[in-house]
Amino acid sequence: MKTFAFLFLGVLLSTYITAPVFAESSDELRLELGAAFIKVAEAEGAGGDVSDLVQVLNSAASLIDKGDDASLKVAEDMIQYVSVSALEKKEEGVQATQYQYIVLAVTLVALIASAAIVWFYGSRVFWALWIRIKRGWRVEAA
Repeated sequence: MKTFAFLFLGVLLSTYITAPVFAESSDELRLELGAAFIKVAEAEGAGGDVSDLVQVLNSAASLIDKGDDASLKVAEDMIQYVSVSALEKKEEGVQATQYQYIVLAVTLVALIASAAIVWFYGSRVFWALWIRIKRGWRVEAA
């Protein structure tokens, strides 16, 4: 009777230990997938191009749905790749945004400088050119 109790306890314990491992692994991967999605959304908000990362996340989600060990391992690798790449894309987006601000500032300064030059010297240059072009004309009374 004691042997039967130990055997029953061993089978029950092994079932309890091994059964949740796959479900827990799948659930953990879904949580990691959600965290990776949040990182991708932040990278997109920073201006990064994340279209390739979204495709990888979709592939990882379909692999998680399959549920076998090989698919879960590949999905885990894909999720880790996306997590690392999302941070790089976020940094690239921040740099691109800063570059756009610099280009905008330089363009505005050049536009303001051009407007100031035209404002102060425009009429003088216009009339000087007018006189130079029309110098040989004669006006006759009609």
